[in-house]
This record gives sequence, C-alpha cells and structure tokens, in this order.
Amino acid sequence: MLTGYEGNTFASTGDCENDLLNITSVHPMRKDAVQQFVNHADADWSTVESLLESNKIVELEYDGNKFYLRNLKNKDYN
Repeated sequence: MLTGYEGNTFASTGDCENDLLNITSVHPMRKDAVQQFVNHADADWSTVESLLESNKIVELEYDGNKFYLRNLKNKDYN
C-alpha cells in the first residue's frame, strides 16, 4: 500500500512509451514525475498525449495534483 509520495525516481529501459505504460500499471505517476521521466528519456510531452488519446493511460486529479495511470479497462490492454 502506498501511504505517501515516494519521489520521482523511476527506472527506464529507453522505450519511453512502454516504460510509462509499465510503471503506471502499478504506480500512479504525478505530472511532474512524468515530465521529468519524459525529459530524461529524450522524448517529449507528445508521447504522453498520444497515450492519453489512445486511452492507454488516464489523467486524474487528486489533492491539487495531476496523476497519470494506466487504463486497465482499455480493451487493448496486453
């Protein structure tokens, strides 16, 4: 159980889209953490926008922060 914010340190394999899908399937990521992750992967925010448009991840707001998590209800989930 996650009881508090544990930071922005996430491992990367170099495949930004798949990494985001894998991380967000088990761990919601705050917007600043996603931005930092995308920048570190030499990608840009369009990767996140594409995942949102394809309904692979969702954006939710909680306690004044935006979070991203994998949409496990997406019928294309593998």
